[in-house]
Amino acid sequence: MTAERIAPAVETKLPFYRTWTCKVAVVFLIGAMLLSFNLSGYRTFSSHEGFAVVPAQEMLESGNYVVPYYAGIPRLKKPPLVYWVLSGSATLFGDLNEFTARMPQVLSALLLAALSYRWGKEWYGQNVGLAAALVQLTSVYVLDFGRKAEIDMTLCLLTTAAMYLVATSDPRTSYRESFPQITGIFALLSVSWLAKFHYGPVMVIAPTVVFFLVQKRYSEFLKMLNPVGLLIAAAAIGIWPWLVLQRLPGAWEVWESETVGRAVGELGSEPVWYYGPHILTSMLPWSLFAVAAWPSSWRKAWKEKDARERFLWIWFLVQLAIMSSQANKHKHYLMSLLPLLSLMAGTQLVRVEAILPKVAAFFSKWRAIGFSLLSVGAAGGTYYIVNHRWPWMRETAVILGLTIATGLLASIWFSNRGRANASFRSIGVMGLVCYLVVNAQIIPGRDHRAAAARFANEVRRELGPNSEVLAYKTGEWHPFVFYLGGEVHRIETPETLAEYLHVHPRTPMLAFESDLPEIGTVAHYEPVRTMTWTGEEAAPKHAPLVWIELSEPVAPVNRVAQVPGD
Repeated sequence: MTAERIAPAVETKLPFYRTWTCKVAVVFLIGAMLLSFNLSGYRTFSSHEGFAVVPAQEMLESGNYVVPYYAGIPRLKKPPLVYWVLSGSATLFGDLNEFTARMPQVLSALLLAALSYRWGKEWYGQNVGLAAALVQLTSVYVLDFGRKAEIDMTLCLLTTAAMYLVATSDPRTSYRESFPQITGIFALLSVSWLAKFHYGPVMVIAPTVVFFLVQKRYSEFLKMLNPVGLLIAAAAIGIWPWLVLQRLPGAWEVWESETVGRAVGELGSEPVWYYGPHILTSMLPWSLFAVAAWPSSWRKAWKEKDARERFLWIWFLVQLAIMSSQANKHKHYLMSLLPLLSLMAGTQLVRVEAILPKVAAFFSKWRAIGFSLLSVGAAGGTYYIVNHRWPWMRETAVILGLTIATGLLASIWFSNRGRANASFRSIGVMGLVCYLVVNAQIIPGRDHRAAAARFANEVRRELGPNSEVLAYKTGEWHPFVFYLGGEVHRIETPETLAEYLHVHPRTPMLAFESDLPEIGTVAHYEPVRTMTWTGEEAAPKHAPLVWIELSEPVAPVNRVAQVPGD
């Protein structure tokens, strides 16, 4: 009997560029490039970034990591996490500047995309996971807040990670088996409290409670009685405020205003529908994909009783209801719910390949001509807007207009010939080039704070690193204090300035030109230099900064009351 030879199975090995490892690496490399491109040079610190970097700078200089100060005045409106993160980054990299202050948020954005990839992969498959990561990395709100020296992207990462642990918890596990996961949730919420007080915990606990009630998972509430997690939360909530109150008993009034006062409208109010448009604009360019996922997701959640989709909708609706019910509203408050829209958009993005042939078929000869004319019009409009508003960027306007025209025309040309994938890639390349041009030229060219930052640097260089400088009425809204560096003492009222001058009669000061008459009522001063800027850069939106030398306080004027008729 002749033995049959069985030929071994031949394994087909895909080239590396077609493997999942390569695809994931490419997506995250693109994301890392977008987030870190010109990170230190695309603009000077904004006012909100100044709220973070100036106290962090003073922490590094003073060694006081408990009470944050802004130019010598306590700043207690926010918890200390952002200052600690920036101080840690500066210690790691050796300096606090635009790059080191913004890099923690870049890393947070990348980690959030990695979490989106894992979440999408677990629930919907690898294709959706990768698509969700792509959406997360390239949405407008990520490319905005992921490049700022603020705490919002880190906070979004913390709340999303906590929601992930809740969403992936198994109701069949015992109290002991779920202990590490519940402890992790408490730890994330505790850190989020140090980022923005109650915002993070509320945005996680409220939808979680509603979800457990809707799903009748009452036993989950018993699992939350986690002694380690509760101890971590108590430490996070109690230790820092207690330490601050020992030094500044009036801090409680500031915190009450920032929490209760903000909710009831003491700090301003917006209409209840405020967040509707911002949901769509924040998710650009993927807004339509997220909206397209809503009908099928809603049907699965409530008609088919899919627990996963139901969790996403409860997350969305509860958080949106809480934020809309508060009087004070800001678009970045939405960030806690936007990652779920990345998951939804990812489910629709994977279907694009199937509908691309239909899109290509839409571009008949005459339709292609019509859309070509619209593309040229869009390019011309872009050139006009940039050139009209910022005429010193005329060359940049030409580049941007040509990029848009080339990308759109190439996309239409490929679509008209049935090459749908090439058409889609043309749009992607066009968007990438436009993004690079905007961050390399447009944003730096319209930075209205650049002249003040440069002026403050010049003043510090001339005065030396150890000379104390006064900053008059910054009100924390302008970050030139950071660029002034060194010993800076903030003065907010004429009375405080008069008191200071009785002890320090000769002191250099930076003030806005519009405040000089007020300063003149309490002090003699000599102008040294006024801030200037060229016609090739954005003009400041405030009065010019002036470097003055204070000599002595003005003697008080005795005002004698006059009797009418005298």
